[in-house]
Amino acid sequence: MTTISQLYKKPETRGEIKVNKSFMVPIEKLFIEDGFNVRDLDYEHAASIGQAYRAGDHVPPLVVQVQPDGRMKIIDGHHRYHAIVSLIETGLEFPRVQCESFNGAEAEQLSYMIKSSQGRNLSAVERGMAYKRLESHGFTRDEISTKVGRSRADIIHHIDIADLPNETRQQIKAGEVSASLAHELHNTGGAEAVTKAVNGAKANGKAKATRKDTSLWKPSIGKSVVVRLAEARIEKSDDGVSLNVSHDDWQFIKDAISKLGNH
Repeated sequence: MTTISQLYKKPETRGEIKVNKSFMVPIEKLFIEDGFNVRDLDYEHAASIGQAYRAGDHVPPLVVQVQPDGRMKIIDGHHRYHAIVSLIETGLEFPRVQCESFNGAEAEQLSYMIKSSQGRNLSAVERGMAYKRLESHGFTRDEISTKVGRSRADIIHHIDIADLPNETRQQIKAGEVSASLAHELHNTGGAEAVTKAVNGAKANGKAKATRKDTSLWKPSIGKSVVVRLAEARIEKSDDGVSLNVSHDDWQFIKDAISKLGNH
């Protein structure tokens, strides 16, 4: 069977094939810079990567940048690195790791991590924090938008989420409330409104607060009310038109209107 390498060696079959080199780097040469990664470590995600390594499945190379002392800082692949370290701790031999080289300043490193499709998707809080770090490098929100390929509105929204109080951010990270709902609640009632919704959901046996647990919820009158109105008997008079409904239908409609008024 012909390999890509064989095709590349022949000018007549090379075509548009480009070489993207990777290297097998000793594990002791790699390191993670404290506070650099925009993603929080997800141990379950790292464990699933470890299973892939054990099974011999394809796992993308780590992306690293060579430092002046010869060590290599991991730019992308923090979960992969932790997976490998965990495997080594169980006794599995893993002397070298496949790596690709990255060149660029810290802002480019941040942009790469934000846009990378290899790792776990960024949470809303992580994305907002990453945007704020780019801001601290002097980039405007328009420039961040261009750099990471997201809309300016997305940049503003996620920075607002990153600026929420720590208590609220922890509730989002814990999955007790969505980032968008927490942001909306905070804008109307501060952190107390978010906590009230979270506690209310827990009191009802729910793991995550939804709009129904908040004062923001406006229940729909619904199809059943429309059906009842459609079945009403129409009576015309000089003063206009009257709808004549049964007592039960009228009670149902009043209850629906009452619920709308209480939220």
